[in-house]
Amino acid sequence: MSHDRFLSPRPAFPGAALSLAVPLALSLVLGAAAPARAAVTLPDCPAMTKWAGGYEKNAKWEPNDLGSRHWFPAIFAAPETAEVFGKPVLEWTPDEAKSIATALKACERALSKEKRYRERNAVSDVKTWASRNVANYLETSAAARGAYDTAFAALAQAKPSPGLLAFYTGMAKIGDGRKGYDAAQRATAQLAGDVQKAARAALSSARDLPQAELDSRIAPAAAARIDSQRTAVRAAIEVDIANMPVSIQGLDALSGMRKALAKDYADVFPREDVAAITGKIGTRETAIGTQIADMMIADIESAADGMPAFNNIATQLNSGLLQRLPPAQAARVRAAASAKAEAVGNALMPAFRKNLADLPVEDASIDSLDGPTLAYVRQSLAPAPAVRVRFEQAVAARRSEIVAALTKAEAGTMRGRHYADRAGRIKMEFVDRTRVFVTAPDGQTAAGTYTEEKDGRVVVTLPNKSMVLTREGRRLTGGPVELRRVDAN
Repeated sequence: MSHDRFLSPRPAFPGAALSLAVPLALSLVLGAAAPARAAVTLPDCPAMTKWAGGYEKNAKWEPNDLGSRHWFPAIFAAPETAEVFGKPVLEWTPDEAKSIATALKACERALSKEKRYRERNAVSDVKTWASRNVANYLETSAAARGAYDTAFAALAQAKPSPGLLAFYTGMAKIGDGRKGYDAAQRATAQLAGDVQKAARAALSSARDLPQAELDSRIAPAAAARIDSQRTAVRAAIEVDIANMPVSIQGLDALSGMRKALAKDYADVFPREDVAAITGKIGTRETAIGTQIADMMIADIESAADGMPAFNNIATQLNSGLLQRLPPAQAARVRAAASAKAEAVGNALMPAFRKNLADLPVEDASIDSLDGPTLAYVRQSLAPAPAVRVRFEQAVAARRSEIVAALTKAEAGTMRGRHYADRAGRIKMEFVDRTRVFVTAPDGQTAAGTYTEEKDGRVVVTLPNKSMVLTREGRRLTGGPVELRRVDAN
């Protein structure tokens, strides 16, 4: 299966695959038949001795900037080499390089007999380089040239794709050095099977071709492939966009296409093409988002009235799908959820208020309102904050009514009353009109004083602190402290 990021699991190009004709591919790669090349000239020993005098041990010639493993002394690539031997070193055959080495060896012997050792040493060194590195590179580059041509011709049969265009784009810049080579290398990860194999074979072979050939032959041929395939690839991408399914996977795929277009294909397509494709991605995202939002809204609106409607709203808003919709469509879903919640809340409120009104005026009702009733409201109406607030206000209002009634019934002096928390660890005993005994959780009892304010609050003063408590029926509350009236022991 292709790893091309633009292509969906289905074939990206309906019908027959697009390809370049073999004759055109071969003509781009091989060009017209080259005339037979002249053989090298084997000059006399004085000429070779003079030429070898320009040899520098540390001066290297490398085929290109791509990191080839081959090199030989720069003297072989110097202009005077072509003058001495009749043609440039890159036009030699491996056998010709070896014949030159043989001639140099004979010259070496002659110089030894004449005891011209310094000149002999230079001739000896270039003789060794000619027979080894030069001959080896000429053989390697010839094989690489054939391998490249075979691989590039095979790629002509591959179906055009964004990944292949990215590969060609890198190859079109390979004459500029590693940047184009690395781009082509990255693009091979988007290819698969025989196409990937051919692309990597072409790259591997290019590393052993001379820079001039990369500039004059390899790069232009890759550029020609780009020009011939770009329109077909863009059309195929646009078909994929138009056929993207109405689903979360479709939205994810479109998002991935947008990112890949910006990251991996910005150099593949002209700026106007990138803008056009990006626009089509946005249009399809809007269309898919609109259809998904329509389905979500229909589900929200069709839910039966009652508390289960809020469960449905919660499911729609927390499904994860809402966050993936385009902002405008997500806003539509939220608005529909709010409208449904408002309608359901308005329908439930009268019955809810009646249930609250039916609660008896007693401490147990306050416990019920503070505990399970309020928890149920907050949990069930969490998806509808505005509705939840109104229900919480109704609970608070009924609680205030019950507290007021109980407080009125409990009106009177605090003298003689006993209070304790639920666990019985904190106790207060109001002894008379001014004195109070307070028992702490550790069991220690302290004597203090208290005053009753006109608004019903009670101020308790102990040796090290004081506290303000509010009377709520049979309760005294203050911050985290809640004490309830108990019978005296």
